[in-house]
Amino acid sequence: MADKLYRVISIIDGFPYGGKYFDGVQIIWFYSEKREFPIVDYKEIIYEDSNNLESYIDELFSIHEANRLKKYLDKHFKDITTEIVEINLPIVESEYKPLKSIPVGGGIDSYLLWKEEGYPLSFKVEGFFDIRPPWRKENEKRWRIERALNELDLYELPSLTVANRELYILDSGEKGGDFLLLSFNPEIESILKEKGLIIEEISCKVYAVSFKEKD
Repeated sequence: MADKLYRVISIIDGFPYGGKYFDGVQIIWFYSEKREFPIVDYKEIIYEDSNNLESYIDELFSIHEANRLKKYLDKHFKDITTEIVEINLPIVESEYKPLKSIPVGGGIDSYLLWKEEGYPLSFKVEGFFDIRPPWRKENEKRWRIERALNELDLYELPSLTVANRELYILDSGEKGGDFLLLSFNPEIESILKEKGLIIEEISCKVYAVSFKEKD
């Protein structure tokens, strides 16, 4: 049987994408350049004739490569957890395909690790990620906030005042909640509660306002 092969997978907090930062982003790292020599004998681990599977195997790592990559990732990123995962051999699943062949766009993208300044590895590594799960969650929350506030005739988020000066939007989220408000009108507070928002008084009629978590 051929030598063992490995996948390197990280979970990163504070991952920058599209001008925002996201927590809990999974990145699957892969060997991104063409190998001069195959890492294993394909015939030993592939039960069918498939160039697709050969390209998939070329993206995996030896244990030496995986350890070197993990060591670099742990030093390079501040908030990262990286795991080296052994791949079950032989490979019999025809649906396996190389990550570099997956089209990017719409939140699916590739992180060019090998372009980082001071990159120390002798082989190029990229990281496949799909930002859509946290992206959708973030966008959904923002959309729900904007919809609720627009119904109260706010001009923008965050805004300083409403025309009738009964509602003030303060620093968004800095003191807890999805946004903050200062209200002198119990009717406005009642409207927000009817929309399913949780209102918690901080002090002196300053409230942290949050959406209820979905079940």
